[in-house]
Amino acid sequence: NRFLRWLKHPIGFLSIAGLVSATFALFLNSFAWVPFGAIVVTLTLGSAWPWIGLRGLDASLSWEEKRCSEGDRVKVRLRIRNRCPWPVWGLSVTGGFRQDAPSAALARVAGLSEVEFSWDFVPDERGVYPVTPPYIQTGFPFGLWTSQCSISVEQELLVRPKTVRLNGLPDLTSSQSSEEHLSDRKAGDLGDILGTRSFRQGDSLRRVHWAQSARHQHLVVTERQSGVESRVCVRIDASNQSHLGSGKDSTLNWTLRIAASICQAINDEHTHVDCVIGDDVICLSQTGGLRRLMDYLARIPESGHSGGATAIRSQHYAGGEIVCTTDRRRQEVAAGRRLKRCPREVVIASENAGDDAPSSRSSMRSPWLFIPSTNAASTEFPRQWQRACRIA
Repeated sequence: NRFLRWLKHPIGFLSIAGLVSATFALFLNSFAWVPFGAIVVTLTLGSAWPWIGLRGLDASLSWEEKRCSEGDRVKVRLRIRNRCPWPVWGLSVTGGFRQDAPSAALARVAGLSEVEFSWDFVPDERGVYPVTPPYIQTGFPFGLWTSQCSISVEQELLVRPKTVRLNGLPDLTSSQSSEEHLSDRKAGDLGDILGTRSFRQGDSLRRVHWAQSARHQHLVVTERQSGVESRVCVRIDASNQSHLGSGKDSTLNWTLRIAASICQAINDEHTHVDCVIGDDVICLSQTGGLRRLMDYLARIPESGHSGGATAIRSQHYAGGEIVCTTDRRRQEVAAGRRLKRCPREVVIASENAGDDAPSSRSSMRSPWLFIPSTNAASTEFPRQWQRACRIA
């Protein structure tokens, strides 16, 4: 009831009590002025003191680190300076941390002093923190009225998507030979020794392992690493038209986590990786490329990019192409045109897929990896990745 909602607030029923006390004092007994005066003092002090207490406060917030990943523990430092001679009690830090409850409660700040508070913060979602301007609030002494003042942020915190360690890699087509980039999965004449095998017609005698040949009574040659340089394109669909949900388990956040894990795993094998997000291309082979990619993913809005979705197929990459998207985008592409060549696709099922739209598995060719839900993505993606790499 909008007419009685104000009675739930302490000021509402205290005002009613004061009005009743004044009525009793005027028409029945003058002693009723005592509770009326107490109520007036309570209302005045409870409404004015929070505002007076915060007038002399200057607060600034900083982070112990500038970058971290989801789930990491980072220390928050809050410096408060009180220019007034009276102390301030019952302070709390609210806003900016994606939390409904106050992030920290501060007992007391003495008058004419400067104090520093610190606490641990564990972000469970990527982004730029604080997400909204933080502020200090207090309702001391009675909690009748809450006053607040803003906190200046000295530096921002970049929370990157959490990555998982991937075992194995898919077969990548070599684009050109290279003596700087070596592969442990392909035998050649460069790098470290991978193992031994029996002699074959055409093998060089320089590769004969004479000790093993004498032990096995037949020629045994050594196999070394092969020099190879592959070029892989990882496309990330960050369009708001392709994703559903909000919070840490949204399809966008899981798409970014999966894409970041793939880029990191392939980049660790000294492969030339180009990450394409919309119209932006980030080359991981350049100095600091992986760091720039993680920072870029952290700054993507929670709702995604408002522009068009990343094309599922474009120019040919000799090493291969991996697309991270959802079944919503895949169904739009299947309805509009038929793909002649389907790259390696990692598809995450959205929450409402399957009722009014055909399944991503039946509307077009099955994707390379299909994650049935965001709830199972943390365990399903590494398992499917490992199985796909073994099949390839």
